[in-house]
Amino acid sequence: MTGYGEFKKENEYAHINVQIQSLNSRFFDFYIKAGKILSIYDNEIRNEIKHNCVRGNFQLKTSIEFHSKEEIIINKDKILDYMNISKQIQSLTKNTMDELSVDKLMSMTDIYKTENNNDELIKELYFKCVKGAIIELDNSRMNEGKNIEYSLKENIKNLEDELEIILDISKVNINDEVDKYNDKINNMIEDLDLDRSRLYQEIAIMIEKKDINEELVRLRSHLDTLKKYLNSNSEVGKKINFMLQEVGREINTISSKCNNINITHAALNMKNELEKIREQAQNIL
Repeated sequence: MTGYGEFKKENEYAHINVQIQSLNSRFFDFYIKAGKILSIYDNEIRNEIKHNCVRGNFQLKTSIEFHSKEEIIINKDKILDYMNISKQIQSLTKNTMDELSVDKLMSMTDIYKTENNNDELIKELYFKCVKGAIIELDNSRMNEGKNIEYSLKENIKNLEDELEIILDISKVNINDEVDKYNDKINNMIEDLDLDRSRLYQEIAIMIEKKDINEELVRLRSHLDTLKKYLNSNSEVGKKINFMLQEVGREINTISSKCNNINITHAALNMKNELEKIREQAQNIL
């Protein structure tokens, strides 16, 4: 689900601004741009986002400004450790490649630290900003969720309206079908001596194959279930998607069974509404 959250805060050492943007996704994807000083916390931030947001494509951007000149220095011990490890690997693998490059070393986030050693206070400030941005993001996503809920309920109401149209037509459709078959048979074979009883049995069998009453009953039940899911506070995304498959199956059966043009039009309208629901349902957990 799309959303945006931003939070900024400062302490005596620095001012930090965190922005989080989310896009629709079936999975959890996370991208972060935090700079050298804060990048050592990337994994912790990722877990914080995943714990609170579960699913989506998330992009986090952070800016930090120090109140006083905060010189970034390198951790020489860490660099030496990496160099020694590189040499050991070369020795074990008999590899004659060059030693660990400067570019590669610069990508190691734990070789940096601030001169005044205020790392814990900076981390505390950073995480407060992240949590504040998550709250703003959740509020944004909640508002969109309400809009989606309203839209889905409108779509389901349209499905129910089309269902009522089909129900009204189907009540008289059976009698019309009987009359049509009777007239056609009489016109085609009026000079033939046929067993009328057997003939009407065959007509009944043909009409029964076109009866859509069971499909209409199941379709109404599925729509009622969808409405219950929308009013639930639990994660129902998968249930909704499954129920949409069942609704689509009933609509297709109704459309294929019936040769009444008005029912066919109503079924097509239902398919259109169903596709709208499917698109929105991808945003539901």
